[in-house]
Amino acid sequence: MQERSVKKRGHYKIRKDAYPPTAIDYVPAVVLVRWTDAASEGNGWHPISFYTEYADYACMSVGLLIKDDEEGLRILQTIAPYHGSGSECLFIPKKMIRSIKILSRPFKFV
Repeated sequence: MQERSVKKRGHYKIRKDAYPPTAIDYVPAVVLVRWTDAASEGNGWHPISFYTEYADYACMSVGLLIKDDEEGLRILQTIAPYHGSGSECLFIPKKMIRSIKILSRPFKFV
């Protein structure tokens, strides 16, 4: 594991827990999330009726489920299990989620 130095009071101190993070030995569940997005409707001036009509901003996202708690869930587009990193994290608030379908359960990374 590589070590990264961190400056502390004018001196560098080695942090053993610094980047890169340790490898993970499993791949998280792959999920399909149906959710409603928030949106800004229209630029400029419009009749009030323009804003009172219902617009459905339904979305679907697929990703690796890394966190699911009372606030919402986080899914990653890509992970690199060998060094425990990921990219393109999407946070979806719980109140915006319509449904979650598990496409693949977590499994051991070999």
